[in-house]
Amino acid sequence: MKVNNLLLLFPILIQLLISCGGGYKLTPNNYYIPEKYKFRLRKKFKLTDTSILSTSSLYQYNCYKDRWFKFYKDGRVLFAFDSNVPKNLSDRIFGYAGFYTLEGDKLKIELTYTQKRNDWYILLLEGKVKDDKIIFYKDHPRGINRNIEHFSIDSMGCNYIKTQEPYLLLPADW
Repeated sequence: MKVNNLLLLFPILIQLLISCGGGYKLTPNNYYIPEKYKFRLRKKFKLTDTSILSTSSLYQYNCYKDRWFKFYKDGRVLFAFDSNVPKNLSDRIFGYAGFYTLEGDKLKIELTYTQKRNDWYILLLEGKVKDDKIIFYKDHPRGINRNIEHFSIDSMGCNYIKTQEPYLLLPADW
C-alpha cells in the first residue's frame, strides 16, 4: 500500500520540480536569457563616459582565456563562458545575457546564470573597474545574500582585463 502511495506521488513531485525549474531560451545569436524572469537593471542605464568602462574592448579573464565580458552603451552586457574570442560572425559563442549599471567605478551586473544543481536564474555581480580591469567582490543569486565566489575569488590574481586586440562587433539581440 505504501509503495502505491509513493507511485501516485511521484508524477506530482516530478511536475513540481519541472515547474520550479528555470527555463532558458536562446536569442538568435545563441545567448541564454531566462524565459520567465525579468531583469531589474533592464533599460536603467546608458553609458556616456567610456573612459572608465570600455564598450569597444572585451574584458577577458586572465586565468582562463575562454571567459570574457562585452559591455554595450545601452546597459546590456554579454558574458561568454567556454568561448574563445570570436574571429568571425559564424564562431559560436556560449554566452549569458544581462544588464549593468556603473556609478563612478562601481559596477553592478544582473546576469543570466545557471547551476544545474541549484538552478539559479539571475546572478548579481558587484565590483569595481580599476586600471582597465574589473575586480568583483560580490556575486550572489538575486534574493540570496550568500556570496558564491564564482566571480569574486581573487586568490591567484585572476581578474577581467581589458583587451587590446580587435574583435568583431557582436550583436546584442536581447
